[in-house]
Amino acid sequence: MMNTSQHTGEVWVNSILTGHEKRCYNVFRVHPEVFTHLRDLLVSKSLIGDSRQVSANEQLAMFLYVVGHGVSTGVLMEHFQHSSQTISHYVNKLAFSLASLAEEYILQPNVTNDCHPYIASNERFYPYFKDALGAIDGTHVPANVPIEDHPQFHNRKQQITQNVMEVVSFDGLFTYSCVGWEGNMWSDQMDITLLEMLDDELKLGGGAYLQFSEQTWEFIARGLNAITGVNYPVSTIKARITFYKIVYYTVEDMVGAAGFAWDSNPPADSIRGKKFPWY
Repeated sequence: MMNTSQHTGEVWVNSILTGHEKRCYNVFRVHPEVFTHLRDLLVSKSLIGDSRQVSANEQLAMFLYVVGHGVSTGVLMEHFQHSSQTISHYVNKLAFSLASLAEEYILQPNVTNDCHPYIASNERFYPYFKDALGAIDGTHVPANVPIEDHPQFHNRKQQITQNVMEVVSFDGLFTYSCVGWEGNMWSDQMDITLLEMLDDELKLGGGAYLQFSEQTWEFIARGLNAITGVNYPVSTIKARITFYKIVYYTVEDMVGAAGFAWDSNPPADSIRGKKFPWY
């Protein structure tokens, strides 16, 4: 049995909660009073409670420590002196317990909300962004997926990740989170490869205006996947082509707008006045 230290998890957690408040924030990413309030809330709703081996304090501490620092189960085992099964059980239990509070404590913005003071008081933003609810951005986080799914979860740095999209209010609060997207992102080289393949098919008479047969689309998808190392279905390829059309028509509208002018950049100069042959 490896969990033989006399410095138990209960002792460690209590020493942090009763010590300097910065210790609690550094370890659990919350201040001691927030930790205590959250624990009492979860206990009052019978979502957690002291068990024979693990106190409510320890259960919450395990979860906050792992999400705050991204440590492995082995590190948690050493800190809390519990088995991997016990650690896994309570981390998962806390995740579901906290998620169950979403409807009660998370207020989604809606169109009836008043304009945020940050926008209303800033002449640079008001009235242009008076209906804005916040900002959207994304990031990549490591993902643990079956090996057969690795191709679509490879990001541009060849790491296995998933995309996470977050919406943040002007108060700096997260109001929406969307997780689980594959980490693979379309790169410029993938676009070039796909466009070259489409051009080759058109030259071979594969179909006017990209009206290919399903067999041809399958052939293009297999070729792109083999060359670039991804695993995209035909539907994803077609969606990318729809994106190309949107970009093309956006540029076409810009060309016809007042005040538009081509710069002297040689690549831009080379396509001036030319039609995109597929659309």
